[in-house]
Amino acid sequence: MDGFSDEDLLSQDNTTTSMINESRTSFADSKSRPRLLTRTEILDAYEEKLEFKDDKEMVIENVSRVGLAKFARHASKQTIDSALNTVAWKTLGYLNDENGLKEVPDNPEILFSSASDILKSGIEKLDMDCPLFNQVLNGGMKCGTVTEITGESGSGKSQVCLHAASVQAVQGNPVIFLQTESSFPLSRLSQIILERSETEEEINETMNRIFIKKIQSYSHMLSVLNKDIEALIKDRGVKLLIIDSITAIIRGDKDIEDVGERTEILHSVGSKLQVLCNKYKIPVVVVNQVSSAIDYPGHTYGRKVIPSLGPMWTTFINTRLFVSKTDFKVSKE
Repeated sequence: MDGFSDEDLLSQDNTTTSMINESRTSFADSKSRPRLLTRTEILDAYEEKLEFKDDKEMVIENVSRVGLAKFARHASKQTIDSALNTVAWKTLGYLNDENGLKEVPDNPEILFSSASDILKSGIEKLDMDCPLFNQVLNGGMKCGTVTEITGESGSGKSQVCLHAASVQAVQGNPVIFLQTESSFPLSRLSQIILERSETEEEINETMNRIFIKKIQSYSHMLSVLNKDIEALIKDRGVKLLIIDSITAIIRGDKDIEDVGERTEILHSVGSKLQVLCNKYKIPVVVVNQVSSAIDYPGHTYGRKVIPSLGPMWTTFINTRLFVSKTDFKVSKE
């Protein structure tokens, strides 16, 4: 070729070959290099993983920086931090799937309440419409807490639950009643509501505010608590959740093989009840049975029986009411 020596052509060939090799290397690198995931993609994949493990929720208590980093190994530190902050804001109520990120406060103090503010705001309580119960509960059943009703057979535990459900329903508050033992005492509930209603229409309206579900096993209980119950609480504005009783699904389920599995089930149920009552600020009433206090090392308050389910269960309840039969009668003057 005119104007080009053999040396020039050789240099041009080497340059072209080098460019081709660099292009091939770059293409190979792009194929082997994993695409960096976004914050949203990481959280969506991680949430899907959690849903298939212990029915966990995507809240900050279940997510850690270490866990996210191990899950998304190729994500940058900034992306992991951003994903973690997103979960934290969502847990605190500043982020939801429908509306996106709400206005996030600049001052972190707004995320906390002073002791003075808490005292001024007080704690909402549900009126039990019974002077003795209101006195014992210091004004009524505290919202956002789990109250256990325990006592010997025939002491009136289920009666307390029916009373609480009917009182709230009469006052216009929807109630969820999870029944685990035998059949639901519908006739007794009707009698209690009839005493507090004046017309047939009022009775029907009150009965329609009480949502009853028969629980067959501990797995059925966990399924209802994890999948069904929140939708009903949101849709109907439920103000009270009652379980009568928690003991029946633990003692009577033959699928529970050992103490370890029993403890795990109690932990799952107790944790979910605490989440529900705190998230929706509703009181939860749970009936527990009793066991013999033979060789019991703790204090029995002079009783020959103690509440069942062991010390671990007590970490999930806020108030325990021990009911028993007496010869006293309460009447209206």
